[in-house]
Amino acid sequence: MFIRIEPSSDPQDNTHQKSNLTSSVFQYIRTVLCLGGIYCGEGNATRRWKKKAAVLVFLTYLLHVPLYSMEIYDRFTESKHTTRLIGCLVICTAVIYLSFVSLVDMPKDLTELEQIFNLYMEKYKSTFVSSHRLRLLRIILSFTLLNCVVSGPVLTSFFRDNRAILCDVYPSCHLPGYWKHFGFALNGLFSLTSQIQWQGRLLVCLIFTAFLLHEFKSLAQKFKDLSMSGATNVENELEALVDHHECLVDVLNETNNCMRHYNFVVIFLCIPVNCVFLYGAISNPMTESELIYLFLGITIVLGVVIGKVFFEALVSSKAHEPLRYIWKMRKGIVSDRGRQTLDMFVARLTGETISYDVYGLLTVTMPTLLGILGTVTTYIIVVIQFKPTDAPLCNPTVVRNVTCGGTP
Repeated sequence: MFIRIEPSSDPQDNTHQKSNLTSSVFQYIRTVLCLGGIYCGEGNATRRWKKKAAVLVFLTYLLHVPLYSMEIYDRFTESKHTTRLIGCLVICTAVIYLSFVSLVDMPKDLTELEQIFNLYMEKYKSTFVSSHRLRLLRIILSFTLLNCVVSGPVLTSFFRDNRAILCDVYPSCHLPGYWKHFGFALNGLFSLTSQIQWQGRLLVCLIFTAFLLHEFKSLAQKFKDLSMSGATNVENELEALVDHHECLVDVLNETNNCMRHYNFVVIFLCIPVNCVFLYGAISNPMTESELIYLFLGITIVLGVVIGKVFFEALVSSKAHEPLRYIWKMRKGIVSDRGRQTLDMFVARLTGETISYDVYGLLTVTMPTLLGILGTVTTYIIVVIQFKPTDAPLCNPTVVRNVTCGGTP
């Protein structure tokens, strides 16, 4: 999966080595995403199996729509709870949406990102991509794949005594005969590949967000040093820093083009869907272990969403940080041409927000994070208020020594 990088003592080989490291990172991205049903192009190496694997996984996702729909219809006709099942169907639909739009857009977007990223690395010799970080990336990849593989069996073991919840997650449990075994195989494949898609996309976001955060922070420090220096000839260095900033903004824009579909699903769907699962938990009797597992999962998902938005908002803050130091720069030591460069750069920083955005609906900044926290709080309050008054939080016939519905 990764290109093997041999250490070199020749300084002339540094550029070639960093190019190999960058190619290895993008090869990792393409491989992991194709296992999640997202075809990202073949890059420099021709691997036709990636496209076939992505299409096969995508078809597996499509087959789950009728499975979930039939199970919802059967539950509805029998007047049974369908809350969790509807939440699982929404997740399935979101996975299909991500796979479909990625099959159309991702090869082109990721190729353009790789070209811009390589040009930036060649021009500014960033130290972010290194052999040490590549080894760390391999460890994270191994842990991610292991987590995706074991999450299904762990889920089954926790809910093995609650057939209703198992049928929510695996909608083929009511199929007759051999179709049931075939359905379970499809459900297992769906669980594995969808976990790879969600966690693989999250890792891609974190990789490029960490890179952008590192570069913008380093660039802001250079602006600070320039504003505090007593040099009289700063125009050339100022123009170089402004050009550096614009190139980094280009990398941010291309990264946003690759991640905009995922950001849309994470911000606009994860919170409502998790609140649906929360409503299902408090409106239906569950055992203590099931409640702990479910609430732990909801907490982890919401924590990951808030953490992801926080780091992306931090990138926006660091991208605008040079504005703090430009005001401190002595204008008397800058010529008319330098002042024009300063004015254009200030207009750029005070104009359209430099940040991740979601289809132009919102920009990911610190105020956005505050809005998401308010939305999560509002959803939780609404869910608790609409909880049925006669529904205990846990089942007293199953859980012992646990207070249920306020009665010991």
